[in-house]
Amino acid sequence: MKISIKFILNICTLFICVISQQSFSSPCLAPAPSPVPSTDYLKEFVTFINKSDKNLFLDQNKKQELSAGAWTIMPPTEIPAKTTVNFSYESIGAGSEGMYSFLHYKVEDENTPLEIFINSSKRKTIKIYTIPKNEYPTGIINCTPPHYQLARYITLTFKGNDRSDDYNIAIMSDPQPWRLNKLKWDSNAPESQKPWERVNNDVVRSINTSNSTYRFKFGIINGDITEFGRKSTWDSFYDVYNKLAFPYYIGLGNHDIFNNLNDCWEFSEISYGNNGCAAYSLMQMADKIQKYKSELFNHNINADISGKTGSYAYSWDEHNIHYVQLQYYPTYKLDIGLISPIKMTSSLEWLEQDLIKAAKNGKVSIINFHDGTDKYEENSSDEEKVKLIHLINNYNVMAVFLGHTHKVNGDRLDPPLFGKARIYNSGALFQGDFLITHVNGKCIYVTAFKGNADSIPEFYRDYPAICSSDSHATAEETLPEIEEL
Repeated sequence: MKISIKFILNICTLFICVISQQSFSSPCLAPAPSPVPSTDYLKEFVTFINKSDKNLFLDQNKKQELSAGAWTIMPPTEIPAKTTVNFSYESIGAGSEGMYSFLHYKVEDENTPLEIFINSSKRKTIKIYTIPKNEYPTGIINCTPPHYQLARYITLTFKGNDRSDDYNIAIMSDPQPWRLNKLKWDSNAPESQKPWERVNNDVVRSINTSNSTYRFKFGIINGDITEFGRKSTWDSFYDVYNKLAFPYYIGLGNHDIFNNLNDCWEFSEISYGNNGCAAYSLMQMADKIQKYKSELFNHNINADISGKTGSYAYSWDEHNIHYVQLQYYPTYKLDIGLISPIKMTSSLEWLEQDLIKAAKNGKVSIINFHDGTDKYEENSSDEEKVKLIHLINNYNVMAVFLGHTHKVNGDRLDPPLFGKARIYNSGALFQGDFLITHVNGKCIYVTAFKGNADSIPEFYRDYPAICSSDSHATAEETLPEIEEL
């Protein structure tokens, strides 16, 4: 895949991530013959995310023809600011060079086009998952698949230098495919898939309706991405929540790892035996952490390059706010696997250094993780709890966002497990719950909503705005009902 960019504009940068996704009924165990026959079938799916605050316009004076084949979904003539669009094309007999096309988009009235060259060469090596057979190893292997399996998924992200510190984000948790409150089948049963997807597609449409007004800079999903960590439920999550019209960043919860320990097999992680589902969830998280590097500013992670050792915690900066993701809970530990062990460690030591650095840089921190009451309180030592409170109180942590309980709230806990920080719980996505957080400088204002079958977000309640203790903002200057912590 070759993408060339000819675009000179000081306020804009382009980040490109090429994602290959495949799921085959039979494993690809050896390279296909080269050259590939000219009768090969090729299909390409493109997602274009315009993260900037500028509209992009297709230059109608430039040709958009393909070298072979035809567009199945035409590239749009306009890509509005803060939106996502999709298009695709396919061909039979595209030749050894595959298909290619030039698309020229302009940033509003600028004359210099953003030029995207899409080249779908059949000789491109991609990554797929395979079930091991005999001497073939577990995990990911590189191969050139047979022609009838050739399809690629590409994400192009255009991001302008938006320097505004006044923005909105969506904070969510607990999509848990395929769980619903009123489901007559077991939440792990295949019969539960379509009902869950139908309900959660409505939720996504409701959130996207909110996005048309609030223009979310990004979203955060705090754990229980699945009900039991199976690949099939991860696939359902992606199928539904990748339709969100803004980027989102995830963490894991008890249903992704802890609940299925010693109790769930997953063929793509067969070497982990009955810990396969937990291993699959952790490897999904490891892949995401690496992917986020290209999207997040000042990205910091606590995991080795293999993604098999560390707390999987990560953090990033967005203007005045330092965001931290601590996964299930900050003191959680796990050790699974013999051939290729996965060791998940406490994040407290890493968190201390991360928050110290953020405070020195003048940032206010917001911490995210999944379970802030149940297992965190039960399994953490008094010393660990005191240390977390110390870090929160001394390094300018303004708020902690949680999930797990499936109940929306925005109150401090009693007893206060998290010191001076305001505690928010985002409920559960499978119930339609989500939080809209308006950020203004070092202040936040949180409102709770519910999505529904009408795809219209329903207001639930709002909470007093809060500012960090070092903010000089006043109620008149920023948000209503400012409460200084």
